[in-house]
Amino acid sequence: MWKYYHYKKYRELLGNMMMNHYMGGTRVDIISPALNTMSLPEKKYWMTIIEGLWKSKGIGVLLVNSENLVVACNETCSAFLGKQVTLNTSVVDLFNDVLFDGTNQDVPSERKQEKGGVQGSREPDIFSRLYNKKGKIIPNEPGNVSNGIVFRAKIAERYFLVREFNLKLARTSLSQKSLCCHKIYFITEETEKVCLKQELQKTRLLNHQLEEVFDSSFDELYVTDAEGKTIKASNLAFQRLYGYTSKSLVGKNVQDLVAAGTFWPSAFPKILKEKRPITFIQNTSKKRKMLVTSTPIFDENNDVVMVVSNSRDITELLNLRERLEQAEVKVQKYEEEINALCQDQVHAEGVIAESYQMKKVLYAASKAAGTDSTILILGQTGVGKDVLAKVVHKMSPRAKFPFMKLNCAAIPESLIEAELFGYEKGAFTGASNEGKYGLLELAEGGTIFLDEIAEIPLTLQAKFLDVFQDRSFMRIGGTKKIKVDARIVAATNRDLTQMVENGTFRRDLYYRLMVIPLEIPPLKDRPNDILPLATHFLKKYSEPLGVEKAFSPEAFDAFLAYEWPGNVRELQHVIERLVVMLEQSIIGLEMLPKPLQDAYFHWSQTMVRNGEEEEERLTHNWDLNNALEKVEERHLREAFHFYKSTRKVANALGISQSSVVRKFKKYDIN
Repeated sequence: MWKYYHYKKYRELLGNMMMNHYMGGTRVDIISPALNTMSLPEKKYWMTIIEGLWKSKGIGVLLVNSENLVVACNETCSAFLGKQVTLNTSVVDLFNDVLFDGTNQDVPSERKQEKGGVQGSREPDIFSRLYNKKGKIIPNEPGNVSNGIVFRAKIAERYFLVREFNLKLARTSLSQKSLCCHKIYFITEETEKVCLKQELQKTRLLNHQLEEVFDSSFDELYVTDAEGKTIKASNLAFQRLYGYTSKSLVGKNVQDLVAAGTFWPSAFPKILKEKRPITFIQNTSKKRKMLVTSTPIFDENNDVVMVVSNSRDITELLNLRERLEQAEVKVQKYEEEINALCQDQVHAEGVIAESYQMKKVLYAASKAAGTDSTILILGQTGVGKDVLAKVVHKMSPRAKFPFMKLNCAAIPESLIEAELFGYEKGAFTGASNEGKYGLLELAEGGTIFLDEIAEIPLTLQAKFLDVFQDRSFMRIGGTKKIKVDARIVAATNRDLTQMVENGTFRRDLYYRLMVIPLEIPPLKDRPNDILPLATHFLKKYSEPLGVEKAFSPEAFDAFLAYEWPGNVRELQHVIERLVVMLEQSIIGLEMLPKPLQDAYFHWSQTMVRNGEEEEERLTHNWDLNNALEKVEERHLREAFHFYKSTRKVANALGISQSSVVRKFKKYDIN
C-alpha cells in the first residue's frame, strides 16, 4: 500500500517535471522548469522513480489539466478503466459509467445515491470541486493544493480507490497551460480488500446472530478450553438454572466450579482421556437434574482444543419418570395379581379357572384379599371352598402369618368352643394343667378359616358375635377378654337365608358373616373348567408314579356329559382312581365309572336325535305354495266325501262348479 507522502512527492514531480511519452500515438510534452534545478544524478534518480511509477502494474496514473481534459495516462489506468484513454478526453465522460463512493464521512449526503448495493455518485461536479477533511469546498483555483480526496469506484464488478490531488501550477505561458497537469488521479485496485471487508461484515453479522442464538438457547450451552477454563455459556439458560449471569463464569475452571458445588460431576477429565462424546446426569446447586452431553473439539493434530457441553433440565422429566415407574410397579403388581387369577388357566393351590364364571369369582377374591373384611364363601360340596380360602390368605398382606382351619362339622359340639377359643388350666374335667391356646390365638396376624360354619350349634353362635364384631373372645374358664388380630373367612354349603327363616341360625350372626360373599358355581355350570381340571389332576397323579397317561376323546366327552354332583372333589377322586388302578396309558370310555358311561350314551343319543331333527329341518320343503296346495287338496277331499257331488261341494265352498271340477282333476279326486 502506497503511503500518503509517496503520493505527495509523486504529484509534485509529475506536475513539475518534463516527460516524454506516447499516448494514443501522440507525443505529449509536459514542461517542467523544476527539472533544470536538479543535478544530473538527482535527475536520474527521480526520473527512475517516476518511470517505475508510470510503468507500475498496480497503480493507475491519470493527469488532467485545468479544463478537466486528460493530458497523460499510463497503461495500468486504461486497463483498470476497461477502455483506451485518449488525449483531451473529458474526465466527466471518462468516468461517466463509473460509480463513485466518497469515503470521507463529511461528504454531503445529496452527493450520494444508492445503486447495486454501493453508495456513490456520477455527478460531474465531483471532478470540479475539492473537499477538505471537514467536507467544506476548497475553490478549484490554480495555486491551491489539496491533501487529496479519496473515492471508492466500482468498475466492471471490481473495486478501486481513486485519490484526487490538485496541484500548485508553475508559471507557464498560455500556449503551454493546456498541457500542464492540474490534477493527478492515482487509482489502486481494492477488490480483494472490499471483498474481505464485505466478508468481514457478513462474518460479524453471522457472529452476532450466533451470539444471539447461543445466549437465547433454552438448553444450557457451555464451552471450555483444553485446560477446562470457561470460554462461554448461554446467558438466559444459565440465569434460569443458576441464578446469575454466564459472564461471571468466564475464565473459571470447571474443577473449581465442581468443588464450589455449582454443578457436579464433570466429565472433563474423562473426555480428555478418551477423546469421545460423553452423556451423563449432572446435579446443580439449585437441585436440578441435567442431562449433559459433552463433545470434544479437535485441532489438526487430533488434540482437544475445546469441549462443548449441551445441558437439558430433566428434573421434571425425572420426577415424572419416577412417578411413572411407581405407577408401572403398581400396575405390574395388579396385573400380576389379576393375571395370576384371571389368565386362561389359573393355578393356585389346585384352583384351575378357564371359565368366565370362575375367573369372576377369583377376581372378586383378589379384591377382597387386600382388606380385613369378613368373607363368606358359598357353594356346593366339593367346589373348592377351602382352596379359595387359602388363595385369599396367600393374596392378602397376612400371607406370612398362620392360616388356621376349623371344620365345624367334623368336631363334636362340646369340643368346638375349646378348639376355637382355648381354655384355662383346670377349666373342666380332663383339661390340661397348662391350659390350651385356641385356634383364634394361634391365627394371630393371619387368617382363621371356619369351614361349614352353619353346623355351629345355636347355643354357641352367640359367643361368635364378639369374635366377628370386636375381634375379641374369652377362653373357657377365663375371666378377661383377649383381643385377636386375625382375618375371618367362613364357608358353608347350606342356605343360610333359609336357616335364618327357620330359626336355626342367628340373624345377627348371619349379617356379620355376609360382609363379602363369594359364591363358587358348581362344576356343571362351568364346563370350560372340566377338561383343564381333568388334565391337571391326571398330571398331578401320574408324575409321582413315573407314568404318562392320557384320555381318549370319548372319555373327555363323557367328562363333559356328566353333571358331577360331587363337583371338583368327585372329579379329582375319579381321576386319581383311574391313574392308580389302570395300567393302560390311554384311558378310554369303557374304563370310566358307569355313571360317566351312562351320561356319555345319553348325550350321544341326544346328539343323534338333535342331528336327525336338524337334518329334517334342513331337508323339509318350506315352500308356502306347496303347503297351501296340500291344505286345499285335503279340504276338497273331505268336502267331496261328505257331499258326494261337485255341485253341492261348489255351493258349500262358495266357488263355481267348473272350478271344483278343475281342482278335482288337478288333485286326482274321483
